[in-house]
Amino acid sequence: IFSPYIFSAFIGWFSGASMILGFPRNRDSHLKREDEAVLDIIRPLGVRSIGMKPHLDLSGIDREYADRFFKANGLIEGGIIVGVHPGASKEYRRWDKKDFALLIDRLQREGVKVILFCGKMDLSIKDFILGHVKYPPIVCGPGITLGQMAALIAKCRVFLGNSSGPAHISAAVGTRTVTIFGNIHPLDSELKWAPQGDGNVVVRKRMDC
Repeated sequence: IFSPYIFSAFIGWFSGASMILGFPRNRDSHLKREDEAVLDIIRPLGVRSIGMKPHLDLSGIDREYADRFFKANGLIEGGIIVGVHPGASKEYRRWDKKDFALLIDRLQREGVKVILFCGKMDLSIKDFILGHVKYPPIVCGPGITLGQMAALIAKCRVFLGNSSGPAHISAAVGTRTVTIFGNIHPLDSELKWAPQGDGNVVVRKRMDC
């Protein structure tokens, strides 16, 4: 059971399974890094990890898609290309869209090419950004697969985004990742969710509130 909440424990109990594994009764056990907390569940079975750094293999089809995307948009292989994802599943995890627009303008003004990634939930943010920049980025999505997005991010020099899935995909394909955290709750903090990997950076502002 990968949820620390009592409701999930009841589901496991009523399932009638011969063995049920879940978080220990220590109330702070699930506050450690998410990958460590999940591994704690199966360690009683003798399972041991061989490394905590994530890795995502890209298919040839997805790599070909990324190559075509770069060619169609005039992007040069090896150029300074930054991927930006301004969305997140929860509003409180999202950096202000005005600041994303300002950042994208500054990067493009300095000669950096920006790919703006967006999903179906991010369309209003994408539209706002495009309406407030002087130097429009290259828009990617919605409608692409996770594999295609991963292949595109792998070709970027840097990826910048909120605490969300694409930031972890970026780390898993080896792209340097800058992740913005804005919530101090331990279940949403960088101590639990910061993408793993060398050269990755967490940005946050601690507030006394």
